[in-house]
This record gives sequence, C-alpha cells and structure tokens, in this order.
Amino acid sequence: MNLVSVQQRIKAGRALRGSVPRKSHAGWKPPSDRPDPIKLLIDSDQGTHPEATSNSIRPHEEDAVYLLRGAAAIMACDLARTPTTKVRVQAGGDCHIMNFGAFATPERNLIFDINDFDETLPAPFEWDLKRLATSIQVAGRSAGSKSKDCEKATRSALRCYRERMGEYAQMAALEVWYQRIDFDPLIKHLPASCPRAWQKSHREGAQKKSAASHPPYGGEARQGSNQR
Repeated sequence: MNLVSVQQRIKAGRALRGSVPRKSHAGWKPPSDRPDPIKLLIDSDQGTHPEATSNSIRPHEEDAVYLLRGAAAIMACDLARTPTTKVRVQAGGDCHIMNFGAFATPERNLIFDINDFDETLPAPFEWDLKRLATSIQVAGRSAGSKSKDCEKATRSALRCYRERMGEYAQMAALEVWYQRIDFDPLIKHLPASCPRAWQKSHREGAQKKSAASHPPYGGEARQGSNQR
C-alpha cells in the first residue's frame, strides 16, 4: 500500500482548490428541469410508517428550520448539480444543526457529536458543509437573530471546521479515531444568561441517551465508520 504524506495531501488539496475555487460555490440557481421538491419529499418517505411521516411533515408548515431538516433529499438533489472537488467521504447526508447533540458513550461519558444517520451516503464533503452552514443561517433567522449575527455564527462554524481539519491532517489515523468533544467543557462556553436549570435538564437528558441508539462517528463510541 502506498502511503501519502501530509505534504503530498496538502499539495493535492491546493491543486483541487485551483480547479474548483471557493468563489465557484457562491451562487446557485434552480435549473429549468429541477424535480418537483414536494414529490421528492414524498418519494423519500416511501417505506416510512404513515404516522411517522405525518409527524415529520406537520411542523414544516410552521417553521423553516423543520422544513430544511426534513428535506435532506431535496437539498441533496440541488447540491448534486453544484461544483465539488470530487473528494468523497461517507457523508452524514443530513448535517443539520438540529442533528447535533449530546449523548453517553458505552463508558457513560457525555460527548457532543452528530447523532442522526438515516441519510448517510458516500458523497462530496462539500454537501455536509453546505447543509450545516445553511441550517445555521435558517435557524438564526427563525429565532429572530440579526443578519450580522447569523453570518457571524455561520463563519465561526466554518472557521472551526477548517481549523480542526487542519489539525486532523497532522495526526495519525488512530489519533483522529479517538478525537471527541466532551459535553461538560462545552457547557462552560454557554452565555452567562443561559439558565442553570436548562443546563441541568439538558445534561440529564443527554445522560439517558446512549451511543447504542445514537452511534457517533467519533471518539470511543465509534462502532463502524471512521469517517468524520
């Protein structure tokens, strides 16, 4: 097996950026032959229990956040026609801000990670990143946040992604495998205005969730894929 050094991967990545510059991702227009979004949503629910389908669709009428969260198939269809570097990963497929949360590993440690895998598929890494950024924008707007605050939050998430990927690129495979985000230190970064009662309730709720029912990609609770 031929091993590729970090320097070689960096060089290859920069070459890809030259062929697919960041500005090429800036715009999107619906093509004339775009499939009907409602039909896509209905088709994606084939095989789902009717009651579950009804419950998943009902909130869409009232909240754009729920509409986006339940429309992973629509967004995947639209993203399929956007520029990519063709760097494929086992994507979450539904990398929506509401699909992140805290839960307990088999060792009963609380970690924070993505926890929804019913849309996972091999896909360009850009798909997950664009979906996450979009969900942050939509969530901020739905909460009544100012436009500048929505942009700040989105840029912060993308900056953290870039920085962490840069760190992972310097690590050995096993080091990346055991990376995790612990929940308790994360809580300390919440605003002082966040009620302690809410923090306690959220922690207790997370403790009841197990990695067996919400298997994450990362850390000690991994049970299969080593993609991140």
